[in-house]
Amino acid sequence: MAKRRPAPADKNKAAVRRYFRLVMAGKPKDAIVLFAKGARHHNPYLPAGIDALLASIAEVQAGDSTTPTDAVFKVGRLIADGDNVAAYTTLVSASDPSSGMRQVHIFRFRGGRIAEYWDVTQTAPEGAPNTPNMW
Repeated sequence: MAKRRPAPADKNKAAVRRYFRLVMAGKPKDAIVLFAKGARHHNPYLPAGIDALLASIAEVQAGDSTTPTDAVFKVGRLIADGDNVAAYTTLVSASDPSSGMRQVHIFRFRGGRIAEYWDVTQTAPEGAPNTPNMW
């Protein structure tokens, strides 16, 4: 019996999982191989270019005081639709899981590589009445 070939959506989701594995391993710059030539991100707080995005992630990992030293990063749902994959992630303090942030990342693929990237972040507001259900 012939092996089933992964659908493009499955391959794209696997690339997103690889991206996050590299980020979690402290090697975000190694993820450059997952991006298409001329890929772009849509984060208004960073300079243009995927190099700037990956350098920013590396900078945060190197000692951003806003990230808890006991931070736990988790990839939740991955949803694929055509050439797009959306990923839901959380970053919380192990000692204070009521704090932290959650993000939705959207990746658009072209030819098996990431061509565009968006991220939307929501932080847990202090004293939020529904904090346990944020995660």
